[in-house]
Amino acid sequence: MASEAFDVNMLIGGQAGQGMQTSGQLLAKSLLKLGFYISTLQSFHSRIRGGHNYYQIRLASTPINCMTRSVDVLLAFDENTLWEHQGELHADSLSIFNSEKIKVDHGKLKGRLLELSMSQVYPEAVTDEIFTNVVYVGVLAGLLNCPEAEVESVIGETFNKGAGVLEKNVAGYRAGRKFVQDAKVSNPRLTNVHPEKQERSLVLHGNEAIALGALAAGCRFYTAYPMTPASTILETMAHYMSQAQVVVEQAEDEIAALNMVLGASFAGVRAMTGTSGGGFSLMVEAVSLAGMLEIPAVIALAMRPGPATGLPTRTEQGDLEFAIHAGHGEFARVLLSPGTHAECFYQTTHAFNLADRYHVPVLVLTDQYLSDWYTRVPEFKMEQVTRDYGPMVEGKADYARYALTDNGVSPRMVPGRGEGLVVVDSDEHTQGGHLTEDLAVREKMVKKRLQKIEGLKREYFMPEVMGTGQDTLVMCWGSNRGVVADVVAHFQQLGKAVTWMHFKQVWPLPEERLRPLLSAYRHLVMVENNATGQFARVLQGETGVTIAQRILKYDGKPFLFEDLLTALEKLLV
Repeated sequence: MASEAFDVNMLIGGQAGQGMQTSGQLLAKSLLKLGFYISTLQSFHSRIRGGHNYYQIRLASTPINCMTRSVDVLLAFDENTLWEHQGELHADSLSIFNSEKIKVDHGKLKGRLLELSMSQVYPEAVTDEIFTNVVYVGVLAGLLNCPEAEVESVIGETFNKGAGVLEKNVAGYRAGRKFVQDAKVSNPRLTNVHPEKQERSLVLHGNEAIALGALAAGCRFYTAYPMTPASTILETMAHYMSQAQVVVEQAEDEIAALNMVLGASFAGVRAMTGTSGGGFSLMVEAVSLAGMLEIPAVIALAMRPGPATGLPTRTEQGDLEFAIHAGHGEFARVLLSPGTHAECFYQTTHAFNLADRYHVPVLVLTDQYLSDWYTRVPEFKMEQVTRDYGPMVEGKADYARYALTDNGVSPRMVPGRGEGLVVVDSDEHTQGGHLTEDLAVREKMVKKRLQKIEGLKREYFMPEVMGTGQDTLVMCWGSNRGVVADVVAHFQQLGKAVTWMHFKQVWPLPEERLRPLLSAYRHLVMVENNATGQFARVLQGETGVTIAQRILKYDGKPFLFEDLLTALEKLLV
């Protein structure tokens, strides 16, 4: 007999420092270990204490593509959380809170209430509030009927730091479970929740997938200055330093980071860096240097709202046009825009191949949402990973680093691997790499560098298209893939002639191949997390196809299912 489907959205909210992130991570790890499909979303202020933060967990019987607004279980560490999310609750929603700390007018609260008296449930958490989070983990685990031993093993992995600490945390967890059992809570949304037996899979966030992709591609040098939301790429690479034989360096700043990457790449090592908006601003001169020296470089650009520091813990797709035009002068570069964890992995491996084949900087564009999105994904297939180091030569005495070729790519020689001398110059140079003021040579070199764009266009990742109707096409790039796919599938089930298209490469664009593809639809809609529709403008400018409708979100939060559903409903009437 087939198991019944379920889909539950839980939200744990409170102030920074109260422990809701610990509660969320403990529960998320436990659910993943048990075999649930889950997806997480964190919303937090850029401060150590205070503010309204929350940790959202969606678990379902099938893979999850996006997050939803409707909340089935609300766990409130403070009173503000109860009121902040009333609009997201429904009649069967269950709100959980400590009645000794939160005094509210029950008649004004939506849904069902589960109040606990912490002094009765687990007095230790009153004496030391640090144990509150494990009590709530016990409550939520009990509501979801999670096997007790599995969750306790995760608690053991997390808190085994000294005599008595683990015991108190386990006792708090058990106290929370016992409270739920004694309360005999009944909620129709939770009735069918059960673990699903999974094939071998990985549990990671987007930045971990990028780091693993870099290692699979043969990256042997990673350097960066910590900057959210890219910092966890650095942390992941550092974690695998010994195992993967990769050198990881925390640079003094982003200027140094990209210049170190260029030095390592010049010496023949696959190298990478990662940063966000302000950090990438500092790298701009080095991006131009990569263009002039024609040195391969891979850069992960995890976007967040700007200008300046903006909202450092939020998400946005506001740096696209900046990345396309970053650097003075005209030269080729590639911008990839993965929309899933699998694409983060495989496109990062491909980024190294493109960088080596064309001797250009390749940017992997993500955002805070995809960087921190924690979920279960199928195991990556190493047989799909190739390493292409591009045209190489050895032992050539008369070697010319910038020899003119039909496709603009000169065969590369690693210094010290032959008789020849590798000469490079940041000024304009001859084919041999020596500085020149010969303007005829200058013109040839500009054309040579730009000639690579045609080859890159031929290798372009064509967008993914789902649907057969040619009335309305809903387009997106990067992390909006999942929410667009789910919302369009909803309309397709209603019989609407809607198709979706996801761009996982946003530059350079092969206009001759994209123009007829876009022109086949009557209505074009672009979905983006920025205020001006940057990719719509770029795509329209390159292809000449008008994109009349744009759905934009730039409040620092990702599109939720209901956000896009409501916006598209207005366009499809």
